[in-house]
Amino acid sequence: AKLRKVAKLYKKKIIKEKRVAREAAKVAREKERAKKAAERAREKEARDAAKALQSA
Repeated sequence: AKLRKVAKLYKKKIIKEKRVAREAAKVAREKERAKKAAERAREKEARDAAKALQSA
């Protein structure tokens, strides 16, 4: 019975660690996505500015 209790605790601990890791990965992904979006926006702005200069 004691073994079963210990196994249950371990299982809960592992599940919690997995959840924490998943959350961390999600945050990292979102940061990466935001960075890429910002980069794209900057590139677009630069292109638009170049176009505006050419047409001026």
